[in-house]
Amino acid sequence: MSRIHPMNEKELLKADTPDLMVELYEWSKRGHAVMDDALVEMSPYLTFTHTDLTTEQPPSFYLIGKKSAARDVFGHQWADNIRKSQASPIKNHKQPSAEGYFRALLNDFNFDHVEFETDNVMGIYRRLIVPVRSKIGMQPSFFVMLPMPIQIEHKHRKPDVEDRSDSNKLEQNFH
Repeated sequence: MSRIHPMNEKELLKADTPDLMVELYEWSKRGHAVMDDALVEMSPYLTFTHTDLTTEQPPSFYLIGKKSAARDVFGHQWADNIRKSQASPIKNHKQPSAEGYFRALLNDFNFDHVEFETDNVMGIYRRLIVPVRSKIGMQPSFFVMLPMPIQIEHKHRKPDVEDRSDSNKLEQNFH
């Protein structure tokens, strides 16, 4: 099961949005989403994807940051082997997820509220997707996605790292 609800810029900039998410959004607007040192500094918290999306398939992953919430939610084994699977572990997630990446291409960002369930995890998170360019005016070279968990429940396993489902803990680690 997967449900993705698009959210707008006003909702993104609300007071309860984690600082890191707002910082990534402001970075994308300030520098036209061109790769720079500020993005490198945020990279441990990001998920990186190729630009190989279709209307039915989101882009494939190529790197999950060492401090990314995606790594915490789905496990280090999945994240460390992402080049083999290149896919989200969420069933029925491909087409709705692809729509978010297309919205990011059209609007230079996409902000979603995501509800999901896998065999091992169910939860709710928000994600910010930004297409990143190597130079202003160029086509995107890759996407970055920042997931921020709201509620995560592991069904059959103990977390293999410290539980960081509280976005404030992510914020404390970043700053």
